[in-house]
Amino acid sequence: MSRNEPRPWHILGNPDCRRVARFQAALNQQDQPTAHLIDYASILGGSSSLAESLASGTLLRIESAAESYSTRRMLLAYGYDRAMAEGYQAASPQQIERHTSAASIEFKPRQLYLGFQRLLLELDQACAASDCLPVQVPSDIACMYDKWRCQKLMAEAGIAVPKLLGRITSWDHLRDLTGSDGRYMVKMAHGSGGVGCIALHWSRGRVRAFISSQTLAMAAPELADLSVPIQVLRDERSLAYVIEQLAPEQIHLEHWLAKAKHQGKPFDLRVVVIAGRPRHAIARVGRSPFTNLNLGGQRFSLDQLDVPDRMNLWSQVESISTKVANCFPQTLSFGLDLLITPSGQLSVLEVNAFGDLLLNVLSEGQDPYAAEIAATEAWIQSRYRDHSETGVAVA
Repeated sequence: MSRNEPRPWHILGNPDCRRVARFQAALNQQDQPTAHLIDYASILGGSSSLAESLASGTLLRIESAAESYSTRRMLLAYGYDRAMAEGYQAASPQQIERHTSAASIEFKPRQLYLGFQRLLLELDQACAASDCLPVQVPSDIACMYDKWRCQKLMAEAGIAVPKLLGRITSWDHLRDLTGSDGRYMVKMAHGSGGVGCIALHWSRGRVRAFISSQTLAMAAPELADLSVPIQVLRDERSLAYVIEQLAPEQIHLEHWLAKAKHQGKPFDLRVVVIAGRPRHAIARVGRSPFTNLNLGGQRFSLDQLDVPDRMNLWSQVESISTKVANCFPQTLSFGLDLLITPSGQLSVLEVNAFGDLLLNVLSEGQDPYAAEIAATEAWIQSRYRDHSETGVAVA
């Protein structure tokens, strides 16, 4: 390959994934060859090996596996031995095969994560052996997919996050930490789209819990009303049951920080960070404590927001994005969910390994995928001068 010739790309993903299709289209728009697709199913099913699929000097992009129900089932089976080893009540391959719940309902998220973590470890080793150049280090993806671990990393780096109060093992444990007053968030380590998150408001010993119907469908199906995105629980006995069901999936408690408001509704930001810079951003405005678009949140541009000093806000976004990127120096891009307090301070809510799917959002004329491709070579030169050191163990 000549110095001016673009490096070939490989993508680990699902064939029918819209993310893969959009990245391929972005490559074609920049006159780069279509990436070679490494199908999750072929690797997990054993018909192909990672060692055979990767080549020296090629770039590897890892895409989300979550949009394919069949891939999620294969990852569950891949995580069975690890889940059993840590004492988790794992679903056997036979039980996974018989599982008939709706594809949109989370099933055994801890086991699913352990299967993905195992694959990431194998991928990390294969990249090191083949001299392939991943634009997301597998260990970083594993960290980002573990909310507790990732937020602890942010806090230890001096980055503002909601105060972490501890992992929760039971309802009684949670009650010991909350007392009878205050606002708290329960978060499941490996949830996405608001699944496994509960906003708790205690006042004079009484509680209101805001919870997604998808979370209830996973933890307490008899309480779930899938016709609405968010439900409110006031019955402490029902809430205790939900917490007990979620605890084995690894949940933690943190302070529920108030969010700034747009037209009287709370909002936060989703930012795509590329090569250490925030490039694309939207605001998500919610009718509840949750602003996720799948939970009824509305999307706005930053120019539409009711904020007193937009330039100062973006300066803060740049500063915190750089700090987070420094925690993951060998990962080209990620999504960053940022909370803005009513006083204008920023706090990291979540780092999203696959948070770059922002449709119809341009920066310098490029969508996130085009911007990532354009930034890759200079980023590779600065970060991977000795790419033999990129193999980092997945914890």
